Amino acid sequence: MDIFFQDPDDPPLPPDEVHIRSFEAAPYPDGSRVKIQIEISPFLKRPSGEVVLRLASGAKVASASIIETMTRKIEMTLHLRSRQTSGDYTASFDLFYEHLPEESDNGPETAYQVPERVAVDRAKKDFSIS
Repeated sequence: MDIFFQDPDDPPLPPDEVHIRSFEAAPYPDGSRVKIQIEISPFLKRPSGEVVLRLASGAKVASASIIETMTRKIEMTLHLRSRQTSGDYTASFDLFYEHLPEESDNGPETAYQVPERVAVDRAKKDFSIS
């Protein structure tokens, strides 16, 4: 992958050195949406990620997957699934790479194998909605 307009003081990193530079989760004033902002280090190979919002009880209320991002700065809005949204929450972001399984000599009859996730970094942010 060719990357143009690189900062010479901030070179792209191999997968095992890529990390999360910042992770923010802030509820909108309406209390039903959460703004997510992520920045990751420059990369040679495009990473994937998953954002999950959970109540303090651990129940998942929203999530989003990022598949092989092309950008280092990611912004998104997650909508909460519940009508009653007040309470304490935790937002988490897992940054990972997927390693595809080796092709088998067994032909097309071989069952599909899920790619293996290799975690490289994780971030969490607590917030409240009143």
